[in-house]
Amino acid sequence: MSTPPRDSETAAGETAQLWSHGGETANWRSTKATVGFTPRSMNWLDVVLILAGLAVLMLSFFGYYTHTLARSFGSTSRVSNAWDDSGSHIWGWGAAVAAGAGATFLFAAILLANAGTRSLVRWSVLALFVVSAAALGAAYSSVPHYSFAALDGYFADSTDGHGYAYWASVVLVLLAVLAAVQRLRQVAADDTDVPAADEMPATPPTSPSAPRRGRHSS
Repeated sequence: MSTPPRDSETAAGETAQLWSHGGETANWRSTKATVGFTPRSMNWLDVVLILAGLAVLMLSFFGYYTHTLARSFGSTSRVSNAWDDSGSHIWGWGAAVAAGAGATFLFAAILLANAGTRSLVRWSVLALFVVSAAALGAAYSSVPHYSFAALDGYFADSTDGHGYAYWASVVLVLLAVLAAVQRLRQVAADDTDVPAADEMPATPPTSPSAPRRGRHSS
């Protein structure tokens, strides 16, 4: 008949178990850093950020601005993208470059460096999408003018506006800014919930009264 363990042995076993759990919790980041990237491990907000940034970049090559020339016998219209040769187009392609850079930087940080949960990465991604949103705001009030012909300005009225690609870019960038803010809050919350490694003991405490177990002979 086996005798129940003594109080000192029970306390030593519970303390060692508590230290083991705490040590695993404190060092979870170093363990996670060694795990390779898999698409399933990517946060869905990061997927939204990457797809939105790339979509804004692609939309800049389509109908970003509209130009309409009204004549007495009819009207003529055309569209231009964000990369047409005009000084006012800098805000359109600037917004596209900033959004594409944010998506590419985030994808590289997750895929190559496994650093998607670092605060510096999250702040950088948010800053790039905020810059893109500011450029789109400037593009709203600075529409490039298109001249259809040399004499059309004397005999007709021309109007310039924004096309579907511009408005779709506005929606996507605003969505990306909200996703970047939410993802930054999640990363900050994870950093707060995890205990620091220096709060844990370096080695598991042992009880001097605990008997040593003998090695089993085979």
